[in-house]
Amino acid sequence: HGNLMVEGLIGGMMTLFWAFALFFVIVYILAVFVTTTIGQGSPDVDDETFTSEVESNFSSVQRSLFTIFRCFIGDCATSEGAPIVRMLTDVYGAKFAITYVIATIVVEFGLFNLIMAVYLERTLSAAKNTAETAAAVKAESRHVAKELHKLMKKVCAAQNGANIVMKGGFVDHSTLKKVLDGASDNDLTNIDIQITHEVFQAILVHPCVSDLLDRLDVPADRKDLFDLLDADKSGGLALHQLLYGLLKIRGEAHQTDILAGVLGVRATLDLVKRQQDCVETIRQMLEDLQYCRPQTVRRSSNASTVWI
Repeated sequence: HGNLMVEGLIGGMMTLFWAFALFFVIVYILAVFVTTTIGQGSPDVDDETFTSEVESNFSSVQRSLFTIFRCFIGDCATSEGAPIVRMLTDVYGAKFAITYVIATIVVEFGLFNLIMAVYLERTLSAAKNTAETAAAVKAESRHVAKELHKLMKKVCAAQNGANIVMKGGFVDHSTLKKVLDGASDNDLTNIDIQITHEVFQAILVHPCVSDLLDRLDVPADRKDLFDLLDADKSGGLALHQLLYGLLKIRGEAHQTDILAGVLGVRATLDLVKRQQDCVETIRQMLEDLQYCRPQTVRRSSNASTVWI
């Protein structure tokens, strides 16, 4: 729940930003208006307290901005604690009172409630989408695991049947259908089983296996699927190779998959280049050794070895 709250808060930040921008525009317009009218003081009032409060609260746009903001959030008082609205109403009368009431209704009852409603809606929507996405991922994972389990049972049953009926060879179509229909969890007991090319190609075209591969979103072009999964070219597929390979190739190719292939080829080329350099170095060392092999020279009755 904490994660959903945080993700919902982050999802509603853009809405909160634009709400603040709209509120700032309204407050700024009111601040300019108040500064040009009230901020200049009233020539009919000769009150030092009133003049001092107007000076400190409305003498510039910046001060008017802050004062109006304070009034909208409930802190609309002078430095001595007297209500600013009451003080200005006593001086400017009904004109100020009506303007103040209209501005309060528009901002506090209209804008604030609108901001709250939109922000809550966006926040809850973001949290809901995150929860739905997580639930969809879990459901997809369960679906893939279930379909892979069915596929592995049929693949292992076919290979076990081939090992029994034809000692590792190919089984005929009718026998293969019976074996696939009778596949069970008992066929998964041998985790070291190797799926041969013949058995794999036979079950690949069988309707029930083809339907499972379709539900797993494996690409329709499957004639070279065995060679693709048999990365070590051993001629057989272990269960972990089959599982890992099917999980990697299912779905559409993404940019990261293509990039991974390009980087893998580049790394292989770099490795081959280093091996070539090593071979060339060894060859050069062997050639140098040919010129430095020992020769035996006889002097009188003693033999000595001379290097040339």
